[in-house]
Amino acid sequence: MDAVQELNNRLRQLGDLTPRERQTAALRSVGKSLEEIADTLVITPRTVRFHLDNVYKKLGIPDRNPYQRLRAIGLYAGALEQFAREGGIPVPTQPTPQEAIQEESVVTDVAPEVQALMLREDALLVQNGGVLPLTIPDPAQQLGGSGGGAMERYRRQYPEPITTQRRSSRWWLVALLAASAVGGGTFMFIMRPVLEKPGPPAFAADGSTSTPTQTTTPIPISTSAPPITVTTATAAPSATPRPSNTPQPTATSTPKAGDELYAVTSWPGGLSGWSGNTDWKTAGGMLVYSSENQLGGGVIWAPYRPPTSDYAVEAEIQIISDPNCCDGFGVIVRGTGNGEINAYRGGVGHGGDSGPYGAVLIAGDPFHCCLRHQAFSPGKGWHKYRLEVKANQLRLFIDDAPAGEAVDNRFLSGQLVGLWTNTSPQVNVRSFRVFQL
Repeated sequence: MDAVQELNNRLRQLGDLTPRERQTAALRSVGKSLEEIADTLVITPRTVRFHLDNVYKKLGIPDRNPYQRLRAIGLYAGALEQFAREGGIPVPTQPTPQEAIQEESVVTDVAPEVQALMLREDALLVQNGGVLPLTIPDPAQQLGGSGGGAMERYRRQYPEPITTQRRSSRWWLVALLAASAVGGGTFMFIMRPVLEKPGPPAFAADGSTSTPTQTTTPIPISTSAPPITVTTATAAPSATPRPSNTPQPTATSTPKAGDELYAVTSWPGGLSGWSGNTDWKTAGGMLVYSSENQLGGGVIWAPYRPPTSDYAVEAEIQIISDPNCCDGFGVIVRGTGNGEINAYRGGVGHGGDSGPYGAVLIAGDPFHCCLRHQAFSPGKGWHKYRLEVKANQLRLFIDDAPAGEAVDNRFLSGQLVGLWTNTSPQVNVRSFRVFQL
């Protein structure tokens, strides 16, 4: 099969993928880990695993071992580049909360054994510095023993990958294994004379990509050492940066405890990416809520996702109406995208359907899932509400004073943050911040 026909076959296979699956496959094919893919696409690692599992299934890449899966997806790098050039791979952008909710609603957990296999792939990528591995461990070192028994166990653990470029026969495999055993080296499947690792596709605003050019110098194969490929990459022009008003931690820095990750201190030009319940508006540079619906209330999500699950959300909020029935308001954290109820809330409300008004910590349903309640009257002044979540521990502070804490295991990994109201209070918000814990 010639190179053109082979490329066309892969392009046809990639045509069966969704745009999101192509984005995921493109990043995996150039050695990106699950976390790196999640950061680039602004989705959760769980969502990455879901899309990547679908990619492997649609491309016919079997659940065997991490070496072969990474090699197999790497063979699609060239076809994925062409898709990107033709606009078939969307430019990664910050999804709106509605888009995040819609995507998460169809995501299911992959099988535990598939998750474990993907984590082993990640470990290999870390070990190889993001380079797709071409070598298979020496069977004598990995499996112990020698001779026919070790050979059979080796074949069962590392079966030959299914690919259009299968060229080696069983006798060639036996000869290379024997040479490796004699020389004490490692064994390499040879799929083509030179396997080049393309650089990551640089997504541009018009859908085009730029890829580092590479020169490859193969060193001759000997019986005492595996083939080695030395690669020299030249710098590629970077994609035109997209303007963004959403602060994000850079890939080269790790947030430290106390770092401010995100901050809004005024809303002078509209909601600026905040979205959710339509009763939230802006007025006088503030975010405000008012509803005529006595059974109303709702959440508005910030256009930001913390990079970890341990963080604090802080907001300055004022209630300007008299408390009525089951009114409540405050900050919301660890939203999962599966509806407004699935999150932790902290602020002011009632301790249940008709409990006293005060400081509350809530898990899920604000009417029935109050974790902690403490007497507090907000009056009509400004107060600073801070909700900290670290592992399964929650702590609420009002004006820097402790107002309740709890331990709960329901929402350990959600990334959505924002503000909430219950029924019909009139509230003003003049600042919103997220801090690393």
